[in-house]
Amino acid sequence: MPWARARRCSTNQTAGLDGQPLIFVAINYRLGFVGFATGQAVIKTGQTNAGLRDQRAALQWLQNNIASFGGDPTRVTAIGQSVGASDIGLQMTAFGGAEGVPFQKAVMMSGAPGLNFNTMSSLVADNTAMIARQVGCVKDGEDEQTEDVVQCLREAPFDVLTNLSVSAMRAARPPFGEGFFSPTYDGEFILERPSKLIEKAGLSRTFLPPLRSSWSYIPEGPVSDFEFMAQGQGVSPHYYRAAQINRDLWFTCPVLDLAWQYGQHNSHDVRLYEHNETRFTPSYLSMGVPMWKVAHLSDIPYVLNSQGPGGGADNSASQLSLSAAISKRIVKFVTSEEPDKELSPAFNGTMEDVTHNSPSSIYLLAGFRRSVWK
Repeated sequence: MPWARARRCSTNQTAGLDGQPLIFVAINYRLGFVGFATGQAVIKTGQTNAGLRDQRAALQWLQNNIASFGGDPTRVTAIGQSVGASDIGLQMTAFGGAEGVPFQKAVMMSGAPGLNFNTMSSLVADNTAMIARQVGCVKDGEDEQTEDVVQCLREAPFDVLTNLSVSAMRAARPPFGEGFFSPTYDGEFILERPSKLIEKAGLSRTFLPPLRSSWSYIPEGPVSDFEFMAQGQGVSPHYYRAAQINRDLWFTCPVLDLAWQYGQHNSHDVRLYEHNETRFTPSYLSMGVPMWKVAHLSDIPYVLNSQGPGGGADNSASQLSLSAAISKRIVKFVTSEEPDKELSPAFNGTMEDVTHNSPSSIYLLAGFRRSVWK
């Protein structure tokens, strides 16, 4: 089970999977400038989307070698969260879906191939050229798009490139610099916008059933409730409206579209689950952001059955029990031919076909705006 992590630094535990009938593999790949620099000269040399190509090479290596470690190359499940899930989706749409994928199942947590902070090649190319100028590979008035510039960047010290790119990323988009260097169209690995490829069925069909996607919702209630909460915490009620818009654009709509399009173009099932719990409440309180509820990344300690996420966690009996149950379902999905019978039926476009992760049957579910954003 290879894990594709998000392109943001985070701390997670995987010890909860110890002793399970699977082999857990964490994939490393190039990030930032060295992973996603682009431009006409980079495209000509075939060096675009290096981070995604690293993932591809690692997944193919697993296919070729996992049997030597006691694994089964015909039962590889790729799992990723956030942009890691998006990257799995990009592996599905890679090369227009013509070359298949080196895995048979996928668990995609809060991500789809449309979840990319920036897939406009021109913007990432501008950022690449800026780093080239800062490192001294391009002088004033010189052409930025030459193979000599690419060669100069190859010869530049790695720590210099890394420090310059990280500083530029954080200055442009504080605090983490998301989207400054991201996957881009290159006419080869990513032929066009992933949502278009999915719509055209330009994605791999080599999966064994089923494929599972997921996303996290932010709890929503009446505006009057939010206004009351905002008065106590100093938070504008518009924060929650903005959070809903952000949730729909980044997570809900891309995931639902992937599930719908894949289900329409393939004979394999797609199953969704909605996660409406978090163990990070103590962390949010200590950080001074009590308005954060079931925020992004909340599902990780449940899926990995981590016993103590860094920064403080809700390790109550009910939460630990839910973690164990969710992790068990993931393991069963990975190791068996059929999905857990407790899961909802295959997704057909209705919210009733969604498994809900909650220790009780009481939860709030916000309405998504899929039709608006389409």
